Amino acid sequence: MKLNTDQIKEWLDEVKDPEIPVLSLNDLGVITGIEILDKKVIVNMTPTFTGCPAMDVMKQDVSDSLQKRGIEDFEVNVSFETQWNSNMISEKGRKALKEFGLAPPPQHN
Repeated sequence: MKLNTDQIKEWLDEVKDPEIPVLSLNDLGVITGIEILDKKVIVNMTPTFTGCPAMDVMKQDVSDSLQKRGIEDFEVNVSFETQWNSNMISEKGRKALKEFGLAPPPQHN
């Protein structure tokens, strides 16, 4: 199977935020990088805040999603290289928040 980052990103759409299950980690902006080196998949995640209690669950859910697709050589890294902010929530994510009954945070500069 020829892997590409778009395919992996699509797979990760099924991985939901454990605290707001209408949002995928992609829509929340927590997935901040996907790389493929040879046959190794590297997924970088940035927590919404330092000490986020759901990070271990999210890392495991990303791992499970990759393993379910037969990916055996992978890393899921938590990185603070990119600082998360609410502008990273996708339009789809903002709409899902609104439909869930939560006001999406306003865009800011």
